[in-house]
Amino acid sequence: MQIGQSLIVAAILFLVLFVIYQRGAIGGGDVKLLVALAIGLPLAGVIELLTATALAGGVLAAVHLMMRRLPQPRLAPAGSSLMRRVYAVERWRHLRHAPLPYGVAIACGGIWAILSKGI
Repeated sequence: MQIGQSLIVAAILFLVLFVIYQRGAIGGGDVKLLVALAIGLPLAGVIELLTATALAGGVLAAVHLMMRRLPQPRLAPAGSSLMRRVYAVERWRHLRHAPLPYGVAIACGGIWAILSKGI
C-alpha cells in the first residue's frame, strides 16, 4: 500500500507544481526532478524533501546575493581548481541575470530526504 500512497502523493505534487510551472515561477526540469524524487517516498518524506529543498534554495540564493559584491573574475585557466572554475562560471551567469540554478537545491533536498530515511 505504501507504493500506492507514494504515487498518489507524487501525482498531487505534480499537479501543484505544474500549475506553478504554467505561471512561469518554476522550470519544467525542476518539476520533473521533484516529482521523480518524490516517487517512493511517503508523505512525510515528501514534506521533508520540500523542506530541505527550500532550505538549500535559501542558502543558494544567499550565496548568489553575496556574489554581487565580489569582483568579476577573469577566465579560469584550464588547470584551475574546481572551486575557481565554478565561481567564474556562476559569476558570469549572475552578471547576465541568468535564473538561479534551483536544480542544485532540489538535488540537495533529495539527497537529504533519501539519506535521512536510510534508503
